[in-house]
Amino acid sequence: MVCKCSFEEAVSFSLESYGCKHIKVAKQSGFVTSWFFSLDFKNYLWDFELISTTNDLSTLPSLRWIRPHKVWGWPHINSAGIICFEDGQGIEFEPKDIAGVITWVLDEGINLLKKYWNMGKAKRKREFFDELDGYLKSMGVPEVLQIDNYGNDDVDIAYAEVEYPKIGKERGVVRRVFRSSLSYVPSRNSCEKLVVMTISYKKIPPITGQVNESWWTKIYDQLSQKQLLLLEGKRCRGVIFRVKNSYGYCEFLIHWGQGKYNNKRWLGRLYRIQFASWEYVTKRTGIPASRQRIAVVGVGAVGSKIAEMALLSGASDIYLIDDDKFSADNMGRHLLGLDSVGKYKVDELSIHFKSRIPGVNIHPFRVRAQKYFSQDNNNYDIIFLATGNSSLEKGIILRAFKEKWNSVLVSVSVEAYGVGGQIIIMNTNIKGCLYCLYIDNETNTLMPNLQGGFIEPGQKISKQLTGCGAFTPFSALNASKTAMLAYEYAVSKKYGYLRWAGNNDIAMSEGITLTPAYFSIYNENTPPFLHSEQIAKKGCPCCG
Repeated sequence: MVCKCSFEEAVSFSLESYGCKHIKVAKQSGFVTSWFFSLDFKNYLWDFELISTTNDLSTLPSLRWIRPHKVWGWPHINSAGIICFEDGQGIEFEPKDIAGVITWVLDEGINLLKKYWNMGKAKRKREFFDELDGYLKSMGVPEVLQIDNYGNDDVDIAYAEVEYPKIGKERGVVRRVFRSSLSYVPSRNSCEKLVVMTISYKKIPPITGQVNESWWTKIYDQLSQKQLLLLEGKRCRGVIFRVKNSYGYCEFLIHWGQGKYNNKRWLGRLYRIQFASWEYVTKRTGIPASRQRIAVVGVGAVGSKIAEMALLSGASDIYLIDDDKFSADNMGRHLLGLDSVGKYKVDELSIHFKSRIPGVNIHPFRVRAQKYFSQDNNNYDIIFLATGNSSLEKGIILRAFKEKWNSVLVSVSVEAYGVGGQIIIMNTNIKGCLYCLYIDNETNTLMPNLQGGFIEPGQKISKQLTGCGAFTPFSALNASKTAMLAYEYAVSKKYGYLRWAGNNDIAMSEGITLTPAYFSIYNENTPPFLHSEQIAKKGCPCCG
């Protein structure tokens, strides 16, 4: 039966068909509409509210369990009674099928409620602490970042970065927490000592809003003598409670700052802890951390993006080697911005990456590649050469093959005018290297130019916008694509020669002559990737 009626009437009809009783519709502000109703469960009528924030079902409605008091200790149900029956990750539904959508929402929500009702209070509460952070977040509890992990000891020490207002300094705002008092804290903020202690979930009173002195007294009275002595220490400014759960621990912070009381008013404030450690952030990608040691030589437009991919792929250590300073001319295709102009690129990228993923090990070196590799050369899983200087890179590769470095070696460059990119992935135990690509196929002699290059030699490809400061024209998109392919093939250990060919319109308009190699790749007459053995040359001075 099709209900040819208004949206509100159609939803009411669907609720009635489901078996809901005492249905009442209430229009809220804007497009928000509520349907209040009851359902039979365990010989009782349970009250619910269905809430739609649109005048159709383009967005799934919420389902609220109506209680006389705020909800605590029920998994997937926040303090207001909203039942979390979906995580919003890719659910597909037909908004016009009102009866179908309403039935699905009610089935999911009611079945979840029944599941936890039948589970029993003790088991239900244990599972609830698996998602305490989400519960506190739904209440709007302020967040503080935790940038590193604690051990498994029942008692530990941590520190808080606290920002105090200029007036009324009895209670500041906690910005982040960390393990070491040596962590960087801006001079305008305070570094305060915290106690970290493990506590049973059974000892935690309900948290249905900001905590007060009565709540604190209940938890305080259950602590051990050892825990109380730590809390009463002169320098203690707060406590991080850790509760064991299925994922390790859930944590929350009670901070009182420089005094627990002001005019007999308890100053404790509740914070939910948002993990931001390297381990946690990499796990949140859903992909195992690579934990590799990555060296990037030359951190320009391409190299900086390779380093970023290493960072986001969970590399444990990233080494940045470049003696150049960042120029405003490169802001259009580099990771760095205005604040980094005139500063060493490796230092600025180190700051940027440590802010992006706290806890990652970034090692910046303001030196030329030749000097760096004269001291350190064989402690990496992958070495990326993105200098734009083929002579320099050939010299490094020659030494690497001679000394049998264990690292994956990658030479990467971008062709001018967006016509493509060149990537060579090498293993010193496999024939086929950068030198091989400079050997003429017919004469087997070493040539000055890359034999698979896309732009005919002898042409001026650099451009100038002012009287000096020539540059090679390519876009951020060209740099990103080349960096992405280089990193993907390198971590997969696909040894060989990889090229990609882009659009040639700009090159043609500039009168640039392209090579047969470009057109062969562009027209897909030649595969873009050749294995190492396919490019190896007999008598190569490097790998032969």
